[in-house]
Amino acid sequence: MRKEERDAESAAEHRRDRRQAYTQLLGAAMMVVHTAGMMRVTMITRSGLREGVDIAIRLRKPIEPFDIDDRLRRDWEPLFEAWTHIWAVGSPEAIQNANRLLDTAVEVLGTGTRRGEATEGVARWLLGEKFTPEQTANFMKQVRALAQARKEFGELMRRELGSEVAELFLRPEEQRTDTTAHPSP
Repeated sequence: MRKEERDAESAAEHRRDRRQAYTQLLGAAMMVVHTAGMMRVTMITRSGLREGVDIAIRLRKPIEPFDIDDRLRRDWEPLFEAWTHIWAVGSPEAIQNANRLLDTAVEVLGTGTRRGEATEGVARWLLGEKFTPEQTANFMKQVRALAQARKEFGELMRRELGSEVAELFLRPEEQRTDTTAHPSP
């Protein structure tokens, strides 16, 4: 095999590695919203006096910290693996964007699982975790920030891998007929 052929084969393999790492990161980042949302629902439904009674009369078992850890690891491990893979094969810009995406994902989980402020003291003990409208709005703001970080990473991925420019947030009914606003590279 000639040097040119080996170089071309090596470049193609590097693009495949990047594509795999980039797409894995984008897919795994979607699970963050799901996980944070379910943790939030769990905080609401598995707290308060009713939860205590259900556990006391053995209708439900208490939440095990190790079970939560297992679920979080299952959903976050692919994200960390993709992030690490990008550090190994990604461009400097992709590494920066991946770091930003991961930071935003951590913010989503932190905001989504921060203790509810709508109840406190005896009310929290009786009613359980309740979130204020401001907390919910802040959580949704972080979810949108993660969506934006994913979009920016997806656009970078498409540029680096030679895919045509595309509006990643448009749905079919929203697609423009005027392509002059977004010319191809």
